Amino acid sequence: MRFKTVSGRQRLRLYLQGQLSDVQRRNCEGIALKIGCNVRTLQRFLESNKWDEEGLRDRCQKIVVQDHSHPDAIGLIDESGIDQSGHCTAWVSRQYNGNRGKLENCVVGVHLGYSTPGWQTLLDSRLYLPKDWADDPERRKKEYIPDDLAFQTKLEIAIDSVDHALNNGIRVAWWTFDEFYGRDVSVR
Repeated sequence: MRFKTVSGRQRLRLYLQGQLSDVQRRNCEGIALKIGCNVRTLQRFLESNKWDEEGLRDRCQKIVVQDHSHPDAIGLIDESGIDQSGHCTAWVSRQYNGNRGKLENCVVGVHLGYSTPGWQTLLDSRLYLPKDWADDPERRKKEYIPDDLAFQTKLEIAIDSVDHALNNGIRVAWWTFDEFYGRDVSVR
């Protein structure tokens, strides 16, 4: 298991039950109220519980290789944005939000998917740390952004995610991506 404590594993189970439930808004408050958990307890769990994110990602990718490999598998590279008002939320900057088709304050994640006939999953998902956040040590410290997390372009994040998945044994017949990623020779 990727949590060092029993309480961490229990809270993860509750959180996942909430994410998979029919709750309208899948935020901490909505989930906590649905599953009968204290809202602050669930917020604390997400905010400060130490867990092995990379190990969990690697384990999931190895399960895909073991149980879901397919000769016609397709790999997908895409990003998505979540709009945020203000400039204080960690990772927010004025950038293109593909979900809304415009420039705005948002948080962007770069995602790596895997699809076979009748089955699909997310292999990796990494937040894009804007350059102005990466270059501001005080801001990073205030929002708990690790010191060792270096700035990467969205293209570099995508390439790193693909390389990591390939090293874990993921194989696909084709990679798909939109023109933003496809216009870069290193991605193609």
